[in-house]
Amino acid sequence: MKTSQRIIFLGILVLTSVMGLIASDIYLPAMPDIGNYLGTNDLEVKKTLSFFLLGLSFSQLIYGPITDKFGRKKVLIFGTLLYTLASVLCSTATNIQALILFRFLQAVGACSGMVIARAIVADLYSKEEGAKVFTTIFPIIGVSPAIAPVIGGLLTHYFSWRANFDFIALLGVVILCLTIFCLKESLPQEKRHNISLGTIARNYVSVLSNKLFLLYAILVCCAYGAYFAYLTNSSFLFSTFGYQAKNIGFFYITLSIGYISGNLLAKRIIKTISIDKALWVGGNIFLLGGLVMLGVTLLDIKSITLIILSMSILTVGNGFLLPLGIISAMSTSATKAGTASGTIGFLQLGSASVFSFLVGILSSNELHGIVSMILLANVTSIIALLTITAIQRKSVSLTKEPIPSPLLKNEFNEINKEICKIEG
Repeated sequence: MKTSQRIIFLGILVLTSVMGLIASDIYLPAMPDIGNYLGTNDLEVKKTLSFFLLGLSFSQLIYGPITDKFGRKKVLIFGTLLYTLASVLCSTATNIQALILFRFLQAVGACSGMVIARAIVADLYSKEEGAKVFTTIFPIIGVSPAIAPVIGGLLTHYFSWRANFDFIALLGVVILCLTIFCLKESLPQEKRHNISLGTIARNYVSVLSNKLFLLYAILVCCAYGAYFAYLTNSSFLFSTFGYQAKNIGFFYITLSIGYISGNLLAKRIIKTISIDKALWVGGNIFLLGGLVMLGVTLLDIKSITLIILSMSILTVGNGFLLPLGIISAMSTSATKAGTASGTIGFLQLGSASVFSFLVGILSSNELHGIVSMILLANVTSIIALLTITAIQRKSVSLTKEPIPSPLLKNEFNEINKEICKIEG
């Protein structure tokens, strides 16, 4: 592959991978404006994020078998077209019910890029070469959640909330053109195959019946759920302090910094301790963030700085729990890695949707709702870690031999690859 072709190819992978991330985060600063313009309450506006995550969650389970049967390019064109048209419809929505529906459709389209990008890499590269590709594009993908709200805040301030969806639609047009004219089909006809619904169902049941898989998945779900509970309420919380959309967009940057810092710290720590011990480190940091936010709430401290600081601490913990939890869960179902990947993606995004929905109905106070969901995630994650530890100790006492870590310490690049796969 020529240098220019490789650059275009990597560009397509990046853009398709961030379709969902940008669409989920860019409009966060505009959420209070949307409610005011459409004449609806905050809870209804928050559903636009909950149903978006729901669309991403269920689509994770669908696109894999579809692309195996019809190929990558055609399905990606369909998904990107749906993503673009749904974005246009979001921009022109005249009531909140329509916006919620169009956001769901937008997510179904966005998920095509998230799933197919990793499938294309798997088609064209070996495991080792694929890891290099993902670690090349991961830094760009990783900063998109920080940049998107900044762009969204500025678009909302200088134009309107509708400009966010116009921007997403424009991104969809660019991806669509690149896909049609520059992307070659990576799955030839002779390699395509049908998978029966019965086989798919049996594989999912097999993965979900694994107790350790579920426990590691709970850690991932808690980390992602707490994060999206905060995202759902945060812009409304910031607006009560008098901040405008152009300012609110910058408040999310430290969350990405915290996550990346946690990821790098985890990479260093697993060179000296086991993965399960590293998960305990992440779990404790995750808990610390929740306790700091609880303290801010109980003491009624009116400080945006402390709220953002506590959430940034929590996302450092996420930098441990998400990658290590994902790869540990998948290692428990090594013979069904594809099914395990789809399942963990479904559970991760599904939990984010549930947390996002519940945070809006638990309390009329934005901060109280966030703290309630984060504490639920904190307690649940600690229980999961305690149970994992008990199972491992019981296994050791029965076998009289050390239980191998679910992840070889020199495979941390594979963790980042899995993050790219599931998060986009």
